[in-house]
Amino acid sequence: MLVGVAPSDAEITLRPYELFERELTVRASFIRTYEFRRAVALLSCLQIEPLLGERFPLPRIHEAFTAAGSRRGIKTLVIADG
Repeated sequence: MLVGVAPSDAEITLRPYELFERELTVRASFIRTYEFRRAVALLSCLQIEPLLGERFPLPRIHEAFTAAGSRRGIKTLVIADG
């Protein structure tokens, strides 16, 4: 999986036999950058606090996964400090 946007003239070298031998799958995705900018601009208009579940400091990440799995809140936050 390639994450990020390569220059439009970028090229890669691919050995088809390696795809076969290692049973690899090549996938691509497309994002429209103008939609992302619009979505970010709308964040200031939204009240997201009611959507948030619990906040967990990084050392309690296992608890965060448990909370997310039990659907306590729409989003579970893991924060680096706290």
